[in-house]
Amino acid sequence: MAQARSMDETTVTRMFRSLELGRNKTRNRALFALSVYGGMRACELVGLNYETVVNKDGSIKDVLSLKSHQTKGDNCREVFLNKKAQRYVKDYAKTISKRDAKEPFFSPEGKLRRFTSNSMVIVFRNFFVSIGMEGYSSHSGRRSFCSNLANKGVNIRVIQKLSGHASLQSVQPYLDANEDMVRSAVELI
Repeated sequence: MAQARSMDETTVTRMFRSLELGRNKTRNRALFALSVYGGMRACELVGLNYETVVNKDGSIKDVLSLKSHQTKGDNCREVFLNKKAQRYVKDYAKTISKRDAKEPFFSPEGKLRRFTSNSMVIVFRNFFVSIGMEGYSSHSGRRSFCSNLANKGVNIRVIQKLSGHASLQSVQPYLDANEDMVRSAVELI
């Protein structure tokens, strides 16, 4: 199976604009933001509980502490949220009724149950298909997260920590060398 394509800032902006339309727009933008700005996997999005995301005072957490059962590989990890991600998540949190701490943060429309990992993958696939973007998947946000950090000169060990990869070798396939990076590298000589 081919790797999911990563997105540049123009593509990310295009996706956010497309998600402003249709049903579940606030939820869908929050999902996409956590993927592209937080590097979260579909299974991690599915595993989010209300208490994982929202503080007792109703504010959105800066760091989401994921327990081993909420991640791939049964390893705990922290997801650091930037201001953009927090804004989208806050907008979504305002639209849902106060939930019990253990209830899912994201749920299918009109249901108080958890998405499955497979249904979350389908949700993301539909995001991309709806605007004619081929080769993108639920993993595209995560790939873009890592690649965009690398493009900005962030150390690979920091990318490893932020993405929750167990080893540096696991991070390397996520780091795309794009034309801008190659041009900048040549100018360093």
